[in-house]
Amino acid sequence: MHHRRIPRLIEPFLPYLLQRWADGCQNGRQLTREIEQLGYQGKGSSVRWMIARWRPPKTRGQSKRRLLTRHVPWLLLRAPDLLKQAERLDLERVLAVDEWLAAGYKLVQRFRVALHDRDVTAFQRWLLDAAASELKPFARLAVGMTDDLVAITNAFCYPWSTGPVEGHINRVKLIKRAGYGRAKLPLLRARVLGPN
Repeated sequence: MHHRRIPRLIEPFLPYLLQRWADGCQNGRQLTREIEQLGYQGKGSSVRWMIARWRPPKTRGQSKRRLLTRHVPWLLLRAPDLLKQAERLDLERVLAVDEWLAAGYKLVQRFRVALHDRDVTAFQRWLLDAAASELKPFARLAVGMTDDLVAITNAFCYPWSTGPVEGHINRVKLIKRAGYGRAKLPLLRARVLGPN
């Protein structure tokens, strides 16, 4: 250990920290509280940085597990044909462990395919299956969609979209917020209607 890399405020407390670490206390916040009672006036982040160097390096398996956990939502929502082979294997492992997650994944993918293909019949079957499923988020979504079924069915059948209108609304709101409290109506009108 190079003393020049030890934070100056921690250096007087280093023997205490090393002893507590050897005793089995490896919680940075706890150690910070203890040395604060002994007179430490630095930051807790410095203590956590210091003890992080004492931790053993993670094994390859631990690192892969953390990476897998962090990317599970992405694996679940991405189209299966866009996944790499290693990602497919990770997804299969995740789905094999949790039957509820596997059921939800199937519903998500069925909806994605029905929407992509603009298949109203497949969507209506999906709606019935989602409402009958024991997965509450899907059941609630299906009830909400059933209430607005005509509009959703029209979205499947016709090429028109409110996307451009929503984009303009978002732009106008952004301009309005940027001028809030400073711009009067003539300036806002000029910014909204003028070229951008």
